[in-house]
Amino acid sequence: MIQREYNEILQKLKEKYFGIGSIKCPVLEGQKVFFNRIGFRHFLRTKRGIRPISDQIRRFHLFLMHIPNFIFSKDVQVTYSNRGIHDKSSSFIILSEQIQKEVSVKVIIRKNKAGTLYFISIMDF
Repeated sequence: MIQREYNEILQKLKEKYFGIGSIKCPVLEGQKVFFNRIGFRHFLRTKRGIRPISDQIRRFHLFLMHIPNFIFSKDVQVTYSNRGIHDKSSSFIILSEQIQKEVSVKVIIRKNKAGTLYFISIMDF
């Protein structure tokens, strides 16, 4: 993929991502899930460094194709985790759903100490 194509896809993602602001999630009792710079940065980086372009693009497409419907869905499975990846005052909520016969999507949401929910990541498995 040439740099120009990557930049176009990245720009489209930025516009969509930051244009969302927040989405009320029915399976989380209508709480708002916010889309901020931390979740966006996770598309591009891990704690070990920059993600490979192919991984970034895969995540971009998952987000662009599935995130709004996924968050609004009442059919997702909800799992709670207190793994304390970022700090001990956060917990994580994992929303997962099968979107095709052999493809499932997982969305990771961070819940901070104040109870605010933030999108962190999307992945297929």
